[in-house]
Amino acid sequence: MMHGTPSSGPGHESNGGWWILDPRRSLCARTALATGGTAILFTLLVCWIAGALVHRQLEQQLGASFEKQAYQLGEKFDRSIHERFNEIQFVSRLPLWRTPGTSVEERRNLLEALRESSPEYAWLGFANASGTVVAATQHVFEGGSASMRNWFRNGRGSPVAGPVHEYPELARETADPADPSPRFIDLSAPVGSASGQFLGVLGAHLAWPLDREVPDPAAPVPARRDHLGVTLYSAAREVLLDSGSSGWSEPFDAPVLPDPPKLRGSFIENTPNGVTFLTGYAHSRGYGGFPGFNWLIAVRQPVADAFAPVEELQRGILRPGLMLSGLAAVAGWFFAARLTHRLRVIGASARRIRAGDPLTVLPPPRDRGEISAMCAELGDMVHEFRQQQEKLESANLRLAARLNALEKPPKS
Repeated sequence: MMHGTPSSGPGHESNGGWWILDPRRSLCARTALATGGTAILFTLLVCWIAGALVHRQLEQQLGASFEKQAYQLGEKFDRSIHERFNEIQFVSRLPLWRTPGTSVEERRNLLEALRESSPEYAWLGFANASGTVVAATQHVFEGGSASMRNWFRNGRGSPVAGPVHEYPELARETADPADPSPRFIDLSAPVGSASGQFLGVLGAHLAWPLDREVPDPAAPVPARRDHLGVTLYSAAREVLLDSGSSGWSEPFDAPVLPDPPKLRGSFIENTPNGVTFLTGYAHSRGYGGFPGFNWLIAVRQPVADAFAPVEELQRGILRPGLMLSGLAAVAGWFFAARLTHRLRVIGASARRIRAGDPLTVLPPPRDRGEISAMCAELGDMVHEFRQQQEKLESANLRLAARLNALEKPPKS
């Protein structure tokens, strides 16, 4: 009779202890793999669902925010130009221009006062009906001819605003070290007598950009950190202004807007150099009596920065999820180890019974679980088998005794 630690089964010893790591042969390995793998799949599913939901929400919220910022910036420029546009029209109707006896100095003083009150003005002047500049700020262009200038030609019939353009002659006269390549916006309005006679044109050149910089849609430091940039394009989609806070060395071309065309909106923009942006845009539509220049304002942020919270959220889910998956695998391993320990004890007992050990019994039930029920059933079966074996042995002994009695010869 052999008593002691039961063996784990035939064939296991030949591989040492490594067989327990083989899912094909080890219930512990299979259980750990199943529980850990299921937990990992569940974690990945939660990461994907949470990331998709937050990504969609961020795209909607940030897109609407960028769109609003683009619209507000365009409205700001339109409002500023509208104020100067109305101002020129109002000044053009003052009696000072209609009175023949008004001196040049008085007219120039009015223009200088207007220029000092609004720093957007780079130059103001009045040209008579023949196009000769009669009075101008800082005497610039006085006595010269403006008859071929757009502001004079277009302003003879009605108030007009011209788009951003270069004016080298004026740039030389108003040289600004901070802006080596200045550009200007033309404003002009006709001046007429009380009887309707054309007397000349009051013109102005606004220095562009009006505020010398594009306001960042956020504070400058966060805007540069998050690569959030603003670009203003003309109606011909030429770059008029760029915030410089977006991280690119040169502003990108105007975005190709999705169909159908809208005045404002947001979308995911793919650029030719491979950078993908979340872009909000708006067209300037003018303000009040100012018709606007149909500018396009784009607020951009690389999707890697815009959707960085999605990656942070997924990492926040993935790390503890993987840790819990590992714990689940370990828990599954130990649970299966307890189960397999009882199974190995049952197997060892069965092998000893098969080898003829009459004292071996199966382990008693510990609870009402399936393993305990199986142990109870197997124990009852073994007990009945032994009773039947004992009865058979007794019957065999009785039969042998009878045979022996029959084979003995009778006494003479």
